[in-house]
Amino acid sequence: MALRGSPARRLQGNALGSILRDLDRKTRSTTRRRGKAAPAAPQNAPQEGAQGRTGPRGPRGPQGAPGVAGVAAMVAVTGEDGRARADFPTAFEQPPVVTAMAAGTELLLAVLEEVGPGHALVRVWMPHGMPAPAGTAVHLLAAASSIPSS
Repeated sequence: MALRGSPARRLQGNALGSILRDLDRKTRSTTRRRGKAAPAAPQNAPQEGAQGRTGPRGPRGPQGAPGVAGVAAMVAVTGEDGRARADFPTAFEQPPVVTAMAAGTELLLAVLEEVGPGHALVRVWMPHGMPAPAGTAVHLLAAASSIPSS
């Protein structure tokens, strides 16, 4: 290796020196391009047409496949004390596995205080130990702890 450049390049067998040398070569080759510039976008490109009135609503489609058995998703809202109670649409056979995520403009922590077959009680905290303000949305997902076999 030549003795030019930084001290890392001067050391024979130095892996960092070879990496720096290769990086230097690659950057020089990409900055010194020769040839014509890339062609501009074609002038005959399709343009979006004018928007018209919305037409009448079509007929209702076929019924979709049933949802996953043993899963419920909902959004609950906190009260003055930072608690939110979510009642499941259908009660589970045993307390489900529940995840909760508080939605807000600042950092919030959702803590499950109580989970039963038909409900979940969540308390939302702010980082400095104060309860979250009233009206904070809490997204919950409950899944049966044992999925029935079909």
